[in-house]
Amino acid sequence: MIRAIRKRVFLLALFMMMITATTPVLAAGWVKDNVGWWYDIDGTSYPKASWYMVDNTWYYFDARGYMETGFVSDNTATYYCTESGAMVTGWQQIYGYWYYFAGSGAMVKNQWVGDYYLLDSGRMATNRSIDGYWVDENGKWDKNHFAFSGSTGSGTSSSTGSSSSAETIKADYKDKVRSEALTVAGSLASEGNYADAIEQINTAIKKIGNDEELVTRRTIYEISYKDDIMSRIDSTYKNSGVEAVVALLKKAIAVVPNDEELQREYDTWKSRIPVGLTTLDYYTKTGYLYIDRDNDGDNYGTVYDSNIMGVILYHQPASVEYYLDGKYNSLTGVIYVSERAKRLQADISDDVIYIYGDGILLASYSGFTYKDKPQKMNVDISGVEFLKISFGTERLIGVGNPYVGW
Repeated sequence: MIRAIRKRVFLLALFMMMITATTPVLAAGWVKDNVGWWYDIDGTSYPKASWYMVDNTWYYFDARGYMETGFVSDNTATYYCTESGAMVTGWQQIYGYWYYFAGSGAMVKNQWVGDYYLLDSGRMATNRSIDGYWVDENGKWDKNHFAFSGSTGSGTSSSTGSSSSAETIKADYKDKVRSEALTVAGSLASEGNYADAIEQINTAIKKIGNDEELVTRRTIYEISYKDDIMSRIDSTYKNSGVEAVVALLKKAIAVVPNDEELQREYDTWKSRIPVGLTTLDYYTKTGYLYIDRDNDGDNYGTVYDSNIMGVILYHQPASVEYYLDGKYNSLTGVIYVSERAKRLQADISDDVIYIYGDGILLASYSGFTYKDKPQKMNVDISGVEFLKISFGTERLIGVGNPYVGW
């Protein structure tokens, strides 16, 4: 008995070991998709709108969870992350200008670091007076160079008191505009609001002209914004339809004009907006039909501005055919009982409407009474070149608001 129990315990332990050995363990690590890099913490979560340390290096992840590069603002300070995403510290040359980042990674502004002064933009000052101290072309304080005592940290001109003051003031103005734009835009981008971030950069460029740092940052935001828009197309279509996708892309083109990919997507989706069937020129028509007859209503008082209805006086088949060139996927609308059928309390059980695609019967509607409510019509016409709507010999049912769409 004891041996049997021990054997069962042994087999159970062995079984558990086998399960453990064969169960996959999701390891944390970097993941790259068509938008960018993100970090999988434990297979179920990832950092977003925050800093996260990986292998003793800090990285910043935006509101969607993607790794940021370049200048980054988190509402407390401005930082810089290299192309690999790693946060920097100390002296860094960026776009040809020197910056200093404290041990926390925060950009140093409006203060001395040794013999060097950092302006409000974070850039190292050169060839100017700072609070009466002159810094040379390399940014270093020149102890042998006298500067007017009236000079201030705003970068007012130096020892010679020459016409260079105007250039210095202009440079300081550009630094200020650039710094403010990058800070505000960085904060907006960190929240995933790339459209407003781009607008901030564009406003700054209008003030100081094309600036390499601003243009580069705008390009980065434009790429992120476009990726975000493209990733939202499918869900927008599923939730709100073609028109919502067109509106989304139209707004995106206003933010990032002249982008060929966005324009192509816009043109494609715009072509998918449902088109009133009766606004198209019919290819052939046989028998007697009303097309878009004024004030044509159903037995419950609804009037259809767009409609196709047979002429009751002529008891013979009739049809109308449209050439669609395979552009559309669906035919929608309603099949309705006419007001005349209600008024006459007519027997319309033999009334029938047929829908053909390239000669193949796709749908038919019949068996109505004069009391029946309008019936929704949704017919798959994918790839159909010639669409034909045919009526039987009786004419007391019609097609209301027919549309072809994607």
